[in-house]
Amino acid sequence: MGKIILGSEEKTDILDKLASELQSTKFMTIRYLAASIDNDEIDLDELKSEDPVFIRDFSSVLLHMVVDSKELPLIKKEAQSMLGKLGDDMGNRTIIEVNSGDGNESTNVRKDIGIKCPNCMNDISSDFTFCPSCGYNLEGGKCPECKEKIDASWKICPHCGNKLKPE
Repeated sequence: MGKIILGSEEKTDILDKLASELQSTKFMTIRYLAASIDNDEIDLDELKSEDPVFIRDFSSVLLHMVVDSKELPLIKKEAQSMLGKLGDDMGNRTIIEVNSGDGNESTNVRKDIGIKCPNCMNDISSDFTFCPSCGYNLEGGKCPECKEKIDASWKICPHCGNKLKPE
């Protein structure tokens, strides 16, 4: 079988699928990519050298899946596995420990992954609440009215309609 060439549309599609609300879409996207890498259908080393920005964005999405308490344990496990395939040669900086959360014997995974502030794109640690460079609230905080998680840039809470910032 020939090599799979990921064009810009395919890479965008992968990142969009990983951002999907459907757990099955996330899971199958990661599994497809893992199988393609394992079967040498995607040359990971070539992809890393040709498009480090995609690899960075892909790694960041996977990292967020691993640390997101709302993700299913199965998806966290697949994201951890994929991060392992990406390896430690990407100039990674941040050390995190993640409990597998599968309800069985506790398994901690140490992985060295660098992430970027979504506001200023400077390197940050996954355990930061605020970006030390620009002050961006990385956790977003909670709505004072309904206590649901919100993004710091939102003007209105999408959960209850509460005004978060004066117009």
